[in-house]
Amino acid sequence: SQWTLNLQILSEARASHVAQPDVVSCNTAISSQKASGRWQQGLGLLHVLRWWSMRADVITANSALDVAGRGSAWQSSLRVIRWMEKAALPSDVVTINSCLSALEKGNKWLTALGLHRRLVSDP
Repeated sequence: SQWTLNLQILSEARASHVAQPDVVSCNTAISSQKASGRWQQGLGLLHVLRWWSMRADVITANSALDVAGRGSAWQSSLRVIRWMEKAALPSDVVTINSCLSALEKGNKWLTALGLHRRLVSDP
């Protein structure tokens, strides 16, 4: 599967010490899971980033939110938002829209409204 291939390529690159995967390659691997509908694997790459001691960025978070949203995984979207807050990653328009989209798909309108107020009011 695409997920297995992505993880294998990243792992082999890391083990070879020839070409080290970086946050950009991991972001690409996360985003690649959208087409296959394997949002769980895309979000699993967040753990790989931490395991490899890589510092995620807002693009990492937005990629994860997009993958979760396409999988209608609104709970996972909220976990990504909490993870962003703990990691002191700033949110942007893409962050807010991706999370709100996942909440909308889950018919979580009140949660979406509260999150929107909180994210928009935070500097």
